[in-house]
Amino acid sequence: MRDAGVRYDERIERDMIIVPNGPLIASVVDLEVSAAVAGLGLIYSFEEFLHAALESGAMVPVLSDWWQSFPGPFLYYPSRAHMPGPLRALVDFLKTARV
Repeated sequence: MRDAGVRYDERIERDMIIVPNGPLIASVVDLEVSAAVAGLGLIYSFEEFLHAALESGAMVPVLSDWWQSFPGPFLYYPSRAHMPGPLRALVDFLKTARV
């Protein structure tokens, strides 16, 4: 039996192939797109993140009749006169940049 907390990767003397069961959950868009392009499954993400893979033909749309449009993020902030400086700078920047 192995001791808890021991780094087992240093004890492995041969290559191992591990086939995971279950969904891939990632917080990095590039990893998600790469996994979908490699054929590991479907991806549910914003079209802007998938544009290059869709245009190149590496991925094909699925259920496109049910796609929802995303008009973009919205920033809600208090409209009081004494807004904190960093928030005021961000609001001013977003207004002028039209991000």
